[in-house]
Amino acid sequence: MYGHNRWQRNKGGTSRNAESQTALIDAAVKKAHTDLLAAGESVTAWRVSQAALVMLKADSFESLGCRMQNVPSLYQIVITEAKVNSFINCFVAVQKITSLHELVLALCENEGIKSFEELELGPILRHPLVVHYFSIGPMSPKSARLQLNKLLLSSAYSHNG
Repeated sequence: MYGHNRWQRNKGGTSRNAESQTALIDAAVKKAHTDLLAAGESVTAWRVSQAALVMLKADSFESLGCRMQNVPSLYQIVITEAKVNSFINCFVAVQKITSLHELVLALCENEGIKSFEELELGPILRHPLVVHYFSIGPMSPKSARLQLNKLLLSSAYSHNG
């Protein structure tokens, strides 16, 4: 049974105990996700998983008998985060000069959404790649909104300097 979840039983099924454990972990993940959003923080799979593990008083998902890929809410965050990160990296690499506003518009169009908030990854100005590429420092939401339309990125400077 190498490589299999220790909760798996014959014929590939999972025990009720494993299902209830996964449901408990998923509930903690949902709470951690909601808490990060409510605090106006950036949501990453790592941050959500760490907060959920603290709630569950565990060191890892494996110590709880579950792989993180088997936690539905966390898996969805992983997929969404990967898509957004890939898009941002590609967009910045292709554009010579762009604004954060243009990035957000293109990302929303690509994802078929009206606003970045629909992705439930927290505020765009707190997203780690946006902070990195657009050199956004700590600022209040009001000053961040004022800066939003003024930010420009030169890919030559960010990649060569």
